[in-house]
Amino acid sequence: YLQIIFCKAIESGTLPKDWKKANVVPVFKSGSKSSVTNYGPISLCSICCKVFEHILYSNIIRHLEGSNFFFPNQHGFRKGVSCTTQLIELFHEVADTAVKRIRTDAIFLDYRKAFDSVSHELLIHKMSTLNLDTKVMRVIEDYLNDRIQCVVIGGKNSSFVQVTSGVPQGSVLGPLLFLIYINDIATNISSQMRLFADDCVVYRSIRNQHDIDALQQDLNSIASWCQNWELSLNTDKCYQVTFTKSKITNEPTYKLGDSILRKVNEVKYLGVLLTADLSFSSHIDTTVKKAGKMLSLIIRTLRTAPQILKITAYKSLVRPQLEYATALWDPHQQYMIDKIEAIQNRAARFISRQYSRHASISEIKKHIGLESLQIRRRKHRLKLLHAIYTDSTGIDKLKYLKPPHYISNRRDHRFKIREITCKTNYMKYSFFPRSISEWNKLPVEVVSAHRDVFLRLIHDL
Repeated sequence: YLQIIFCKAIESGTLPKDWKKANVVPVFKSGSKSSVTNYGPISLCSICCKVFEHILYSNIIRHLEGSNFFFPNQHGFRKGVSCTTQLIELFHEVADTAVKRIRTDAIFLDYRKAFDSVSHELLIHKMSTLNLDTKVMRVIEDYLNDRIQCVVIGGKNSSFVQVTSGVPQGSVLGPLLFLIYINDIATNISSQMRLFADDCVVYRSIRNQHDIDALQQDLNSIASWCQNWELSLNTDKCYQVTFTKSKITNEPTYKLGDSILRKVNEVKYLGVLLTADLSFSSHIDTTVKKAGKMLSLIIRTLRTAPQILKITAYKSLVRPQLEYATALWDPHQQYMIDKIEAIQNRAARFISRQYSRHASISEIKKHIGLESLQIRRRKHRLKLLHAIYTDSTGIDKLKYLKPPHYISNRRDHRFKIREITCKTNYMKYSFFPRSISEWNKLPVEVVSAHRDVFLRLIHDL
């Protein structure tokens, strides 16, 4: 029956009215819980419509990726890229510049309700240039028009209201439609720009006044683009950060429209605290504190629970916090390594109920199957490097992984990568230099293996 409905929808260019109804659940993000602006709307849409959206999505994304439509530095909602890939590329570029004693001025932009502000008329105008099938275009237009929604809080529903703008958050097509809408934002930008959906950072190496002026001109272009396409920037949440290891003199002031951007030494981008001095100590401290609070809650709640439930809770609620984007910030200092591992040690004693100081924590973790977090971080980095090496990500392999100048037939193998010479620890222990060095030490049967075999082999190392 669904197939019949789907075929009729494509042929007629219309969707059943019930498919265009949504229950909106407000999800708290951060800040004051009493402010409505600190909640994100998630739309609970028709299941049948979502199945249909998946069919449309798979065909549209295949067409767009095949024609290289997307802005290369857009890592949001695309196969092979993620928050982690975005972060490691951004940090590598900034750190590589800092090594040369050149600072990077970065502007982190925040849009005010970006997904909800998309103009349906302007979106259809942009999509009309993509060479999509006429029938698909008619369905997309009908999908956007005449939508209604109500708000659901505590089991109570508001009355339904008409939706006159925006793409549904929580839908399948919504993120893709937004990527199409924002794709040309970097058209007139000479500085570097990176996007993760609407999370945007513009940055430039600053050598002289010309670079400062050029970055300001790019901000003017972005402000103009936003005005033309009816998106607004939340200037109160847009920040200026100067990444450098040198002393800053005469730090410039940048503006967005009439608003002067706030200068900060630390900014949270894609869930990671980035600091002006390129250190991750603040992020690690924050992460450990947050994970520790969650572990304390688990200990209070599951004190008498079975061991299997405790392990599941730890692996589901605590360990992911300690391992988010670790390819970027994996520390080399022993005191930081110990600080992170201390959370797992505490969890292991709770899970096993062995609190005696005479009980070896290493043996406890081994007995309950908890591998060292340091070892897990190393494996995560090598998995990502293998994915980049085998062109399984959206990262440009040739930009970072170059062949060695010389390969010894006796000692080396053809899978070796040119190592990156580093004079500073923040560069030496960043993702690419560190992981390449470790990769080159792996046996040829490991680095030459296909993905599934590679994952198994490094797990056994």
